[in-house]
Amino acid sequence: MAVNVGDEFWASEICRQSGIYQVSHDPPHAQKHEVTCIKGKRFPRCRNCGHPRFVLVKAARRVEAHEFFKGVL
Repeated sequence: MAVNVGDEFWASEICRQSGIYQVSHDPPHAQKHEVTCIKGKRFPRCRNCGHPRFVLVKAARRVEAHEFFKGVL
C-alpha cells in the first residue's frame, strides 16, 4: 500500500516510507516537530507520553537505494 504526504501513523507501527515526519504528542506536552524516519523501522514511542503521531511531510529514499549510488557506498 502506498504512503502519501499527509498520511498519519502511530508509535510502534512499522514505517513504510522513509522521509521527514511531523510529530504530535498525545497528550500535548511538546510543540510539533519534525524527525526523519526510516522505512522498515518502527515509529518510536515517546518517553513522556508514549503516544506520538507521525505525519509524512516529505518522502525520501535512502541514498543506498538510489540508482546513482547502488553498489558505490
